[in-house]
Amino acid sequence: MNDKFILWDIIAKPEDEFSDIYLWDGYSEIANVKSLFKYLDSNGEKYREKYISWIDTFGQRKVKNQSLVKYFSLDQKTSFWWLSSFVEKSPWKTPSIIDAIRLIALEDILVKGSYSSFELVSSNKRLHKVISLLCKRLNIIYKWEKIKTDTENIRLIKIIFRKLPYFLQCLTTLIILTKKNWIFKKSKQPVKESNKKTIFFCSQFAHLSSKSAASGQFYSHLWETLPELVIEKGYKINFIHHYLKSNEAKNPKEANILLNNFNKAEKNDNMHSFLFSFLSITLVFQVFKDSLILYLKGLMLFNIRHHFKLDNSNLNLWPIMKENWYSDFCGSNLISNIFWLRLFETALAEIPYQSYGLYLNENQSWERALIYAWNKNKHGHLIAVQHSTVRFWDLRYFEKSYINSNISNLKTLYFSFVKY
Repeated sequence: MNDKFILWDIIAKPEDEFSDIYLWDGYSEIANVKSLFKYLDSNGEKYREKYISWIDTFGQRKVKNQSLVKYFSLDQKTSFWWLSSFVEKSPWKTPSIIDAIRLIALEDILVKGSYSSFELVSSNKRLHKVISLLCKRLNIIYKWEKIKTDTENIRLIKIIFRKLPYFLQCLTTLIILTKKNWIFKKSKQPVKESNKKTIFFCSQFAHLSSKSAASGQFYSHLWETLPELVIEKGYKINFIHHYLKSNEAKNPKEANILLNNFNKAEKNDNMHSFLFSFLSITLVFQVFKDSLILYLKGLMLFNIRHHFKLDNSNLNLWPIMKENWYSDFCGSNLISNIFWLRLFETALAEIPYQSYGLYLNENQSWERALIYAWNKNKHGHLIAVQHSTVRFWDLRYFEKSYINSNISNLKTLYFSFVKY
């Protein structure tokens, strides 16, 4: 065991042969160079559970004499907290989750190794802030070898957007989403009257079969043959889609054309609509009003950074999760999630009573907006469809607090549909 620990966060290979070196990225190992990812994989259940347990209790942290969940309440039935990226736990949407788990493992390595000095070789300023504070609390001498940041692969528009004040990020996102999706109003379709032979389906307008789309037939690889099985049993389907860019529909205009073709081909047996077809000026103003209230609430939490310190740990994750927090409660994610909530409320209030509904279960924020709006409008049974196997580090599927919380008013059934 060496006294010096080096965390290596650059592409070049380390040349120090006398220190314990851990790679921040990558899986290669040789001599004194080890992989932090391999260490995580060897202790996966332990660190996955640590992170999930922290998030499950995070919403109950007290701010202004109440929990975060209640502080961000929208009404007596739900809280905006449930729409946040912290609850969603998607490593793809929120890469800082993987950073957080690596840091939790790193603290254990440092404590067990009893190191006296630590060197970070990286361009990552947020990583530096977390580790420097951790080393200070562990009485470890710390050094940062700062590497020049490579910004060539970062689009200029993204850099400018990140530099904007959070309120302007909010306003910009509101304008962009409204302008981009206003075209979907043209595709609005009357939803079929509900009866025992009608089922509501909700998912992304993506992963379509190119061959079927070319002939005007709807076939989504997200659902595979499930809609066909439902139709064979004599049911009709009300589809509500939310658009994602794909090869079959590269822009909203192409998506509208495809959707109209699907409706014509199915001769009123089934109905296809886009969620954003329920957009209106009134709804946009409601989104602005709601987001302004939540924005001010988010700004009022001056000491929120202290709640990012893990229990029984010297680690504070605020520097790497600060951007996620402000995006969720003061920035672009705030607008996006309020849109989900108000669009589903409008759609499910406008359509006739639906006895049954199915949606794809990936624990995304739009799903919880759907659940809330479905229950608020007193529709029937809502079924979450598990459409794929669960990967070990896909934390979206590991949920405790939302399901157990009275404030969520969750009333869904679950079943799996996996194509082998």
